[in-house]
Amino acid sequence: MRYLALTALLFAGPALAAPPAPSETAQVQTPENTPRKSARTFDELEHDGLMAMGRGDRERALELFLEAHALRPDRKTPVQRLCSIYKAMNQPEKAIDHCLAWRDREHDSFVRAMVEKTVLDMRAAIRAKAAD
Repeated sequence: MRYLALTALLFAGPALAAPPAPSETAQVQTPENTPRKSARTFDELEHDGLMAMGRGDRERALELFLEAHALRPDRKTPVQRLCSIYKAMNQPEKAIDHCLAWRDREHDSFVRAMVEKTVLDMRAAIRAKAAD
């Protein structure tokens, strides 16, 4: 049962409760690498990213979670979601980076092991594709 829950989390995941984030704005990098001030809080970005994922709007979710990650790089949820979004978008190199960041922030040893297996599987797929 735990495996099924983790599998669901890797691909979309339920909203995870998180402690409140500071409401101050911060300098963030947008996907186009143009710095701008974020007028939204971490919680707003995270919430809107989850809503975009729920609608199947991966591009918007990606933007929102990248912005949330820039605002609070110490938090687990953005890298967790970025891992699953990039994996779903068939961008394993980017997914691996975020999956490893998730693994490093994860406290549950079972989840860490499952994330590590996901990373190993993606690396194997990259090697197999390169060998073709």
